[in-house]
Amino acid sequence: MAFEDEKAVSADEEAAVVSGGADDDGEDEDETLKLTLSQAMYVNPKVRARSLFVLRLGVMADAVNTTILQPNYPIMATPNAHPDSFESTSPFDFSAATYFIPMTALLGVGIASVIIGTISDKVGRRPCVLVCLCVSTVLSIVKYLCRRNFWAFCGVNFINGLFSATTPLAMAYMGDVFTDKDEKTMAIGMVGAYNMVGMSGGGICAILLESQGLFIPLLLGAGLMAVSSILNIIFLVEPNRTLAPSLAHQYAQVDDKRMEAVESNQTGDQAAAWVENETDEKAPPETLDNCLLWNIIFGAFADNVGTSGLNPMCLSPLAFIQYYRNFWVLGLTPVMSLNAYKWISTLIAIMIIPSAVVSPQVFKKMGAAGACVSGNIVTAAVTVVLLYVATAAPATSGWFGAFVAILYTGFPVTVFSQLSTGPMLDTISPASKRGYTQGLNTSALNFGQALTPWLLGLLADATSTSVAIWTCVGVSLFAAVVNVPLLFRDGLGPPKKVKQMPDEGHRGLVGEDDELVEKVLRGEYVPVSMVDQLNEERIKLGKQLLVQRYGQYSDNTTGDLEKLRQNAKSDFKHLLRRKELFVGDLNKGEARAAVCERINAAMNRLDENDITEANQELGVWFTDYLKDNGYRDVHMSATATKQMIMSAFPSITQEKEFTPENVEATLLDSQRVYRKFVCLEDQEELYTKSIRQLIASKGSAPIVY
Repeated sequence: MAFEDEKAVSADEEAAVVSGGADDDGEDEDETLKLTLSQAMYVNPKVRARSLFVLRLGVMADAVNTTILQPNYPIMATPNAHPDSFESTSPFDFSAATYFIPMTALLGVGIASVIIGTISDKVGRRPCVLVCLCVSTVLSIVKYLCRRNFWAFCGVNFINGLFSATTPLAMAYMGDVFTDKDEKTMAIGMVGAYNMVGMSGGGICAILLESQGLFIPLLLGAGLMAVSSILNIIFLVEPNRTLAPSLAHQYAQVDDKRMEAVESNQTGDQAAAWVENETDEKAPPETLDNCLLWNIIFGAFADNVGTSGLNPMCLSPLAFIQYYRNFWVLGLTPVMSLNAYKWISTLIAIMIIPSAVVSPQVFKKMGAAGACVSGNIVTAAVTVVLLYVATAAPATSGWFGAFVAILYTGFPVTVFSQLSTGPMLDTISPASKRGYTQGLNTSALNFGQALTPWLLGLLADATSTSVAIWTCVGVSLFAAVVNVPLLFRDGLGPPKKVKQMPDEGHRGLVGEDDELVEKVLRGEYVPVSMVDQLNEERIKLGKQLLVQRYGQYSDNTTGDLEKLRQNAKSDFKHLLRRKELFVGDLNKGEARAAVCERINAAMNRLDENDITEANQELGVWFTDYLKDNGYRDVHMSATATKQMIMSAFPSITQEKEFTPENVEATLLDSQRVYRKFVCLEDQEELYTKSIRQLIASKGSAPIVY
């Protein structure tokens, strides 16, 4: 295939790939066995880790190089503000010129992303990444040489943007490498995080090198690009998108779950349902749903337009004018210094990192589309708050601090909408279209970031900054509306709440009566002898035992309680018989330790959570019974109530487990207690029978007490 890298790994690395090193006898592996790097990437974690690392490094270096002058743009676009400022930005005024400089690069990235992404689907990700990195290295130096002329600099900046498509290529690369949905979401999100870290890093470089000149950082950016290019040439591996392991991992997980289902004694239908519910990884679609694709892309574009109102519009011109320029024009000390502005506008990008880390969990709960819609709404809300603080509140250091705090607190939540686009596109994309779809995403992002601030700058110059920002608020809300239909698409919206297959302590096993088990778990009457039979079979299989539940007292009618009394007698007798069998084993000479081990092993198969829940049900049932049967004053004397309970339930043992020393006494005490209850029921039955005889004989029959 054109996108396979057929370069073989070294003999030493092959041995590590195949067997993890030399065998137990110390003999070397057969050096004739060769793996291509594409194959080694799927079986050797080191090869894979190196490749992913250098690619992420390339993304970060590209972002550094693209934004390494960003904090300097307002100064570059203000003639005479600095010795390196452009002499003229005609025909643009300050706002339009400030945004025109980055717009040229972003337009180039937007155009290149679709084209290079599509090319990478055919020729491979690796060659496209290397071309982008190497050409950008050279163009960074050319930009430095054109620093004296505004239009020459912007022209080269545009050409450089045409070769700054590393980010969409990296996102498509992650889609090729990872098959697990959560891992893929995290990997794509981390590409965005590295990109944002690079954007912050570029700004930091500009700030630190300010004393050397506004354009000197370009040379540092060229050096970083050169190093990144070399590392990617050496270590970046082309993923083989047709290699079986790309999907085998997914189906292996399904097979593992199916085997677990069989081993846990589930029926075939149960196992199939469980596997279907538990496994959310699906094979990529065979065809691309263009209607769904453009819904996502258009929503992403609207989101990026709306986000421009928050960043950069709320920083520049809003904060720049309110907290710096208005003071500087009057010769006053600004609330915000130029260095403060640079650091604030630079470090804001780092706030995407916590969002990228938690985004897989957010997407798992809300779905990528849910996070997207929520992010659109939060973006609008945070923008409105910032606009109010900057325009309605006085321009003091206190309110400036509040402005920065709100910006840095709200921004991480707003970026969920942007982080969600990559995973959504990966979900709907065939493997052969990932570069194309991720390229469209990056194009939408960059066209939005390129055109919107510049057009908003023109709008702000023609009207006011507030009008421009309110326009973005409206677009953010519009983006939320556009993205709402995605909530109802399979794989994009909130995950369906599927009833999970209960564990073995909460369902019937193969060969068991499911209805009988359900009765036990609902607290309905099942003879204890039948429950014992179920649990004896579970002990033989090494499975979790059933714990009978109590249900709610309110569910029992008077007739139910009478039946309960009748059923209890047979249960008491069975419990007595069970204790007698254990005592009989002791009398036959069976070792006490063996009997203890048998009893303790059975008790240890009871789930502690089930026991806790059953205890809670018992407590509620007991207190409801007291309240409904005349014991309304039990709470007047806790001591008396406790004694009543202890009298009804005398202590059998306080030992936690059966031991050879206590087993006989414990079993006999248990029999004594159960026999007392049997006798009570016998007396109650005899008393009731005698009353009936007396009534029937009209007082002539004797009553036996």
